Amino acid sequence: MSGKGPRGGSTSPQHVLLQWVKAQGASVHGTHPSAIPGGGVGLVAGDNLKKDQTILSVPSSLLLTIDSLAVRRLRLPEKWSVHGKLATTFTLWHDDPEAPLQEWRRTLPTRKHVVDSMPLLWPATLQALLSQKSQDALSKQRARFDRDWDAAVTASILADTPAILQVFKHSWLLVNSRCFWWDYPNLPKHSKKRRKLSLDSEECMSLCPFLDFFNHSYKGCAVQFTKDGYTIVCDRNYSKGEELVISYGSYCNDYLIVEYGFALPPNPSDSLSLTPQILPLLTPAQSHLLQQSSFYGNYVLHHPTTISAPNDPTPHSPKPDASAENAPPPYVPCHRTLVALLLIQTQNSGSAKRNTQLAPAQEQKWRDFMEGKRDLAADEQRGVNELLVKVLESMGREAEDRIRDVDALTGGGEGGEVPEYGRGLVRKRWVQVRDIVRVTIGGLKGEGEEGEGE
Repeated sequence: MSGKGPRGGSTSPQHVLLQWVKAQGASVHGTHPSAIPGGGVGLVAGDNLKKDQTILSVPSSLLLTIDSLAVRRLRLPEKWSVHGKLATTFTLWHDDPEAPLQEWRRTLPTRKHVVDSMPLLWPATLQALLSQKSQDALSKQRARFDRDWDAAVTASILADTPAILQVFKHSWLLVNSRCFWWDYPNLPKHSKKRRKLSLDSEECMSLCPFLDFFNHSYKGCAVQFTKDGYTIVCDRNYSKGEELVISYGSYCNDYLIVEYGFALPPNPSDSLSLTPQILPLLTPAQSHLLQQSSFYGNYVLHHPTTISAPNDPTPHSPKPDASAENAPPPYVPCHRTLVALLLIQTQNSGSAKRNTQLAPAQEQKWRDFMEGKRDLAADEQRGVNELLVKVLESMGREAEDRIRDVDALTGGGEGGEVPEYGRGLVRKRWVQVRDIVRVTIGGLKGEGEEGEGE
């Protein structure tokens, strides 16, 4: 969440903010902002800290939400999204020396940092090299942005000029990448406003000065909130100088790149989409059968330690250990993927032609696996593994092609010059994909191949 910049002395923006939040009622114990190698600014332990120790409490009076007096004074239309209201508020405050929260806003990432790290602002040539999963996430993000910008311009609250658009983009992405979950616990539980807002997760957001210095990892300090504000509690013992992190949520790297502008090296929430590789292998009859069974698409290869959320594709295999901290372990296919591959394998190995329907007995056997009534037989597992290897080999070739494309990218596209940080981030992700594919193929073949890393 934090922008780039070192921890300065007593007059640095970070130190000024620390003193300001304390004066406003925040409690800060044993932590302070500091430069993080390769990670901008984060929070580190100023002392040895103990598990379950409270290190930060921020009162709700310090939060910026749509209920904040400074936002309500702007009288923005009620029907706007919360995201749009907060981004418009930031835009209206831009360069206004009398605007609220100056101490906090001076510590926020600069426009240059946001342009370099956020795919929404990259040139089209670099956006085109994102994975399909990232591009899908980017399309959804762009639709939300367009909704909020159009609303502000249509209401004549913001001028439709290139300069204001640039400020709004910066503001919108700051809100997007730095907000915290907030379901308005300060409102009466059964109030109409709270019920309406809490039904949409995108509306449950607040901005929290100083708390947004925490960087993300897949596990970290516990974030707790009540109507009184936020509290951060150590999840384990920390040594003096060690970075303190929180988890923004269980997100794969393709999503983290688009929404936050980074990717984690080890990420137990990571996954790769196999849908673009599997759908072309299906015949019309197979596609129809999978659609009827609600098993068409959403084929995923999971990190083996993924903990699935409700309605997510679930990993099908146990949890092997990675041989090194940053080396990817063999990923595992979700049940949906195995169902689709078994269907293809069954028809490929049978006497029937691929474009004909399965025999009733074959279809029932396939359905029994789909419904969890049986496991794969040894010969079925071998056939599915062989198909999966072919799918992964196709993905590996795509990764190699994208790495070469990124390396060859020299000029700017429609959006301007290619930022070096963005280029490196896209390349890093494709190297991850390539190495995951290699290790997983090695596991399927029993060869124990390892990713090279870069």
